[in-house]
Amino acid sequence: MQTQETSLQGKCLTCLGTGEVGSINGPVNCTDCDGTGRPPRRHLLTERRIREIETRFRSDATQAGIDVTWLAFELRRAREALMKILTMTGEPPLQGKTASQLWHTANNVLGVYEPEGLRGSDDKTPAE
Repeated sequence: MQTQETSLQGKCLTCLGTGEVGSINGPVNCTDCDGTGRPPRRHLLTERRIREIETRFRSDATQAGIDVTWLAFELRRAREALMKILTMTGEPPLQGKTASQLWHTANNVLGVYEPEGLRGSDDKTPAE
């Protein structure tokens, strides 16, 4: 017997894996998973959160607002550098130990690929 927790594993908790939510005009794509039925990956959640924080502080002309804008810029720049490292090192299995460690470190931070075993296959397809 499956518990509710195990039956929802790997599914979007907003639409319960259907990819659709009800609205006044009928079913529409779930905005949390973009209609895939799977929860969004960390790199997408991080970018959404950065945008939410930027939006909240955009009209703030104080030093805190200026600092948040600068910090979001620097965070995106660092994530872009990690993405370049991830793509330059290729997908595992890699030829060298150093390249493999670089790839895994960058992926652990960005969350572009799911760790092996979570998806149930050898698929290394990047997250949507």
